[in-house]
Amino acid sequence: MIGYLRSLFVGLCLISAAVADDAPNSAHTPPESPFRASGPETLEWAKRDFIEYQGRATISAKYRFVYFDGNSDDDPGYSQNPHLFLLPNQEAQATLPYLTRWVYERDDSQEKVLWTERAERIWVTNVADAAAGLLGEQLAAEVLAGKHETVVGEAVVVIDGFSAGYECDSPSFATRFVAVKHEISAPSVAKRGVGGC
Repeated sequence: MIGYLRSLFVGLCLISAAVADDAPNSAHTPPESPFRASGPETLEWAKRDFIEYQGRATISAKYRFVYFDGNSDDDPGYSQNPHLFLLPNQEAQATLPYLTRWVYERDDSQEKVLWTERAERIWVTNVADAAAGLLGEQLAAEVLAGKHETVVGEAVVVIDGFSAGYECDSPSFATRFVAVKHEISAPSVAKRGVGGC
């Protein structure tokens, strides 16, 4: 009997390890989230890189307009320039879809652990609309013309739609800007060589 139980336990451990190796990356919607997935929240590298969500949310976030000149290793390679990233506070992150994936604990390890990756940085797809809403007419025109490398601020904003997935093995989140509810800190132009947010 003990031998049978030991064999059963070893078998279950092997099955668990195999399942962890084959477990797909996933996206998840918190129960209190205003977003709902338009399909299954399973990410498959060859078939489906992003999960699309429908819904609208009001979040508090720092924002960062960044103009990349093409010479930076930090350039995310998106087709538009400048880029706008929202950096939601922890309360907002708790309501947004997030990702999980199994990764090796260390480079020399054979064991995998489950990583949770929250939407700490969200790429905004409609930068011109967001610039007009967040920066005012003159500063928005300067930012869109590439006159400033980085402009930062903080606001409560309304976003519409959401996507979550991986790009080049890095978590990637995107949304559309709708409106500013209220400004927390006025936009400021960061000096060259000085990071924002």
